[in-house]
Amino acid sequence: MPKALKVKCFILFFAVFIVIGRGDVRFEYLDCGSYFEINSVTVSNCTATPCVFSPGQNFTVQILITEVAQFDRTELTTKAFLWMFGSSWPLEITPLNPCTSQWHCPVLQENNLTYTADVHLLDNVIKRPAHVEVLITYDQNGEMFQALCVEFAVNLE
Repeated sequence: MPKALKVKCFILFFAVFIVIGRGDVRFEYLDCGSYFEINSVTVSNCTATPCVFSPGQNFTVQILITEVAQFDRTELTTKAFLWMFGSSWPLEITPLNPCTSQWHCPVLQENNLTYTADVHLLDNVIKRPAHVEVLITYDQNGEMFQALCVEFAVNLE
């Protein structure tokens, strides 16, 4: 397993255990390298992490972004992954391009921009702790860059 991935997993699960140990009941997420400033993340039917879902279940992720500087892209790609055992599996997510359905792109000095996506968990996934990663990327001269990345813990039961 690459060192960066080990560190990422350690930080996420360490944060979850601290929250559980304190007895707090709140939703925790990790900004895993966003160009945008994230204000909050909410997930349907989940008020505290880890979110409890069943294989095959759908949920909605809403990400509130504040103080977006000029972002001159019109083609963005949204992806979602389920991470478990140091490996990732792609998840179905819609919409694939927030510029076509939710944002007026290119984005020019926006405040309180919201991205809402529907995510479908795999039907044949192992029931155990994992985490979900939601990414918005863009292509610049053949190289992919992250505009947004959030992760949160889930427990598949």
